[in-house]
Amino acid sequence: MRALARRQAGLTLVELVITILVMGILALMVTGFITFGTRIYVESQAWQQELGNVRYAAQRFSREVRDALPGSLEVTEHCLTFRPILTGERYLAAPLPGAGNAARMLAYAPSCCTSSNCDACEGQTLALMDNYQPVLREITDNRCQGADCARVRFSLDADLPSGPFSTAQRYYLVGAPIQWCLDGNGDLRRNGVLMGEGVVNNPLNCDLADRDDPDCPFMELPPSLSRNNLVLLQWWVEAGQQRQRFVQEVQLENVP
Repeated sequence: MRALARRQAGLTLVELVITILVMGILALMVTGFITFGTRIYVESQAWQQELGNVRYAAQRFSREVRDALPGSLEVTEHCLTFRPILTGERYLAAPLPGAGNAARMLAYAPSCCTSSNCDACEGQTLALMDNYQPVLREITDNRCQGADCARVRFSLDADLPSGPFSTAQRYYLVGAPIQWCLDGNGDLRRNGVLMGEGVVNNPLNCDLADRDDPDCPFMELPPSLSRNNLVLLQWWVEAGQQRQRFVQEVQLENVP
């Protein structure tokens, strides 16, 4: 009886081999599951880092382009340049063409004016829209109309074309040009300042005439009867030997 009990309490060689095989298969399955989950986590973190390198630049770019002066966009294979709108108002009487340096414009006072004077407006760049093309002139002098300076008469530095100007009688004061570029190192720069990195577009292959060319970092879609001017940014990022395209459309909100 004691010998029989000892035989029943032990494992045979076959049982031991089967147990080792089963445990090995389970270990491989668990190891594969953990490895797969770890790889997904590492790759997702790498993608988040690469997208984070361009996400801030895309947000800043979109915010600025949205308030760009209509018609001021200039797109090349590497860069996009535009004039930002500082403020805008309506004019009451457009300057007469042929007035030369005596060109003057009566308008509602912009935000650079106070209740007593508009000295801060002198030297700023004024823009009128001739169809969809901006006409830029520098303000050389101003004269407030009325005690509260609600209206102002601007003197401009040069003659103006005959128009037609904006039907809504809009004018804008604009800032210095802003330029966004993608350099050869994959860095996104705003007026030379680094804003993002890790973009792997190949601008040398960009064909701006092809609206579907994925290599162009910046594209402009001109206005039509059904939509405003659109700017398309498409930046390629790479992680884990895989590429993903970051695409965003920006609509210019200001219209002539």
